[in-house]
Amino acid sequence: MAGQTMSLGDTLGDAYLVRTDSLGNSLLIKNFPHQLLDGGNSINPTSDGGYLIAGHTETDSFDCQFYALRINANADTLWTRMYGGLNDDAASYGIETNDGQYVLAGFTTPAFMNSDAHLMRLDAYGNLIWSRSYGGNANDYANCIRQTADSGFILAGRTQSYGAGGEDIWLIKTDKNGNMSWSKTYGGAANERAYYLQLTSDGGYIIAGNTQSFGAGLTDMYVIKTNAAGDTLWTRTYGGALHDGAFCVQQTADGGYIVCGYSKSFTDTTGDVYLIKMDWAGNMQWTKTFGGTATDKGTCVMQYADGGYAVSGYTFSYGAGNADAWLIKTNAAGNITGGTEPVNLFSSVSIYPNPSHGVFTLNTGFERYAIDIYNGIGQKIYSAQISGKTSDIDLSANPKGAYLACFKTESIRLTKKIIIQ
Repeated sequence: MAGQTMSLGDTLGDAYLVRTDSLGNSLLIKNFPHQLLDGGNSINPTSDGGYLIAGHTETDSFDCQFYALRINANADTLWTRMYGGLNDDAASYGIETNDGQYVLAGFTTPAFMNSDAHLMRLDAYGNLIWSRSYGGNANDYANCIRQTADSGFILAGRTQSYGAGGEDIWLIKTDKNGNMSWSKTYGGAANERAYYLQLTSDGGYIIAGNTQSFGAGLTDMYVIKTNAAGDTLWTRTYGGALHDGAFCVQQTADGGYIVCGYSKSFTDTTGDVYLIKMDWAGNMQWTKTFGGTATDKGTCVMQYADGGYAVSGYTFSYGAGNADAWLIKTNAAGNITGGTEPVNLFSSVSIYPNPSHGVFTLNTGFERYAIDIYNGIGQKIYSAQISGKTSDIDLSANPKGAYLACFKTESIRLTKKIIIQ
């Protein structure tokens, strides 16, 4: 998982990476300090076993720029690059191309003008080969990109320049050099946005986002299936009377689709993770919600080889701080493995004094547990198996700073921040 952390490193925000095993146990936690404020908006694997993280970075003049971070399988940085002008630019998504190069999609803001959707092609070392902008006389954005069978690209985002309403979903097809082949808009009189795009087995596309023009409520999940030419085959809305939205969609092994996002209609009004399974024609097969008493959202979903699903996102209901990264594993029916919703045990785990000069007392509700502690660059600096609900640990040999303490039992995984001062 990739995102942004304000708990480790620069308190303004660093790009953040977490790698887990198949049970959700943390194998690596790492932040990547760069400029004033950095964030990873997407992470995708590369052919050498590493990853490409695409996002944004804030410069000393408080302008945002495209940010690309290339790491190996151990999360060691191979290169970082910034691209952009004097105004705000940001990458929403990045992928490796079929020839070992990279493309980034996002938006650029020319001086004293509106934003345009933006596509950049990089060589294997992150050097810019070419860039293309797409847009009209209002604001336009690209949020996701895929490479197509003809070595060109398909981008999904939103446009205020074209379409039927205030803001419409925008699909752009380009050739391999970024020249636009065609574009299509989808929407009604109000606002629609696309956040995710995936190629489908029939050569077409599936798009996930939200709509205010159609559906049952203030905002609904909006899923659009098209053919290879971008012609609409079907659309579906999912939601209730309040705000609901989709951030990700994937085609499943049975030819159907899995969609994740959030719902305020079918849970408490703060919003919960919302997971929907559809058949090949977009007909709903089941829905699930996950969350607590605060805001929780699912931003990405993938299917496991066992037929189950992994959902990543963020939670204000559980965890160690204001908002924590959240990983959920379900079976093929959408039920959390182990059969129960997560319980808020975080309030029953205390670490004191915190901050301290390095000696901490751990008071938990667990008779036996493992604890791993990581520093700000993701290195494990302490590991122990502990028996008893109260114990002391001594980290005074370590430098001052913020650390993550990861507690593990057979069924519970939770993380808390500790500070050595």
